[in-house]
Amino acid sequence: MDFVEEMAVTENYDCIRLDAFRRNPGVFTMYEKCGYRKAGIVHFRKGEFLCFEKKINDRRKRNGFSPLT
Repeated sequence: MDFVEEMAVTENYDCIRLDAFRRNPGVFTMYEKCGYRKAGIVHFRKGEFLCFEKKINDRRKRNGFSPLT
């Protein structure tokens, strides 16, 4: 997760969005421990998925990140 978040910061993304299959509650806990919040539910052919989101633009500010322009 750290690698993905650092890459997103480097690439100047504002947030990261993930989804997790409803029948995989272990990953819900992991995402929430990493600072992701539940953002909704989507329905795919395989079933119901929870969506998670983490804003990272605040993280750039905290770390003194200044994107190259």
